[in-house]
Amino acid sequence: MVAKHTEDWKQRATRAKPLTVAKSSTYKFPKTPGACVDKLYALDQKQTEAQRVADDIKREFAALEAHLIATLPKSDLDGAIGAVAMAKLRRTLVPNITDWRELYAYVKKNNAWDLIQKRASAPAFRERWADKKIIPGAEPFTKISLSLTKRGA
Repeated sequence: MVAKHTEDWKQRATRAKPLTVAKSSTYKFPKTPGACVDKLYALDQKQTEAQRVADDIKREFAALEAHLIATLPKSDLDGAIGAVAMAKLRRTLVPNITDWRELYAYVKKNNAWDLIQKRASAPAFRERWADKKIIPGAEPFTKISLSLTKRGA
């Protein structure tokens, strides 16, 4: 029985779903694989620069938002209006978990699983699968991605 499970695990670990490929009519692809790699690298560099700009904007946005959140209540205001936009303080009750063990015990005792969001931890699964452990309700899936590096680096 153990051998069958091990064989099943090996088969599932190597089975991959097909990649979704963009239609060539949507984008103009270079003719050779090498030219595709070079174009992919150029796009990666472009995306990295755009992400730097986006990150700078995000940091400035967060700083200004924190400034408003801190200063509006001091001015006895719940909001402010500018020439093109307005902002209003919004209060939302959210959980701040102080003891995960106590929370899990409560969830289990009260069957309150809706308090927890479901998300699998890939590294924890990989560790167990590396040890040939079978995890009911889950199967290995090989995700295929592309590693892109500059030549000579």
